[in-house]
Amino acid sequence: MIYLAVDQAIGSLYRFFAICHCPMGENVMGKGDMGLEGMMFDLDGTLAETLPVCLTALRRTFKKFFNREWTSKELLSNFGPTEEGVIKRLLPDRADECMRIYYSEYEKAHGICPRPFAGIPEALRLLRSKNIRLALVTAKGERTMRISLRRLGLESYFSDLEHGFEDGNKKEISIQRVLGRWNMKPASVGCVGDGASDIAAARAQGLVSIAASWAKFANEERLLCSRPDFLFRTVDEFVKWLKGIKKVSR
Repeated sequence: MIYLAVDQAIGSLYRFFAICHCPMGENVMGKGDMGLEGMMFDLDGTLAETLPVCLTALRRTFKKFFNREWTSKELLSNFGPTEEGVIKRLLPDRADECMRIYYSEYEKAHGICPRPFAGIPEALRLLRSKNIRLALVTAKGERTMRISLRRLGLESYFSDLEHGFEDGNKKEISIQRVLGRWNMKPASVGCVGDGASDIAAARAQGLVSIAASWAKFANEERLLCSRPDFLFRTVDEFVKWLKGIKKVSR
């Protein structure tokens, strides 16, 4: 019942925060014959439905320190920095203790999300078969990023991992770091994410922006307002598009 309540709360909050005043964008799913050499992925809501894991773990942890239930709205309002950044700001004198408990609760709560979205492993294998470099770029903290990759069985797919920052969401910096290591032109790299901020960061750096609208709590209107180059409503659609991408000669 608690997981159902979490899901319902997340859905309501996404609708609340998804007010968008720009015109509806266009679903520009198009040709897959572009020459991509690399692909970056977000984690939460892109590779798997892991947001309920974060909220459940934070709620259980904070109850022990604040002696009350935190609503999903309260928790989401603190997102942007990594979990470590949030905890250090809210509990500066007990941050280390709180983080130890949070990591334990996060591990336990991952039973909510035991596997990635159906089709994601196939998509990653397909990209690797085409010699396309793969990176994970997330706003999560390093510890929970690695827990999720392990629990989802996705550790081996990514050559580069970029976690978030304690002082805010700075995905553009993470993208720049990966591009620098890969020594690739931005236009030859795709970036897949389920949030408008993911698309904004990709567009700002000149990447091919790919909106993932397949998560339960994805807000397609907000994604379209961010004007991605491509938007996919299902992982199957995404995989079909990937099959048209040329293999990279290395």
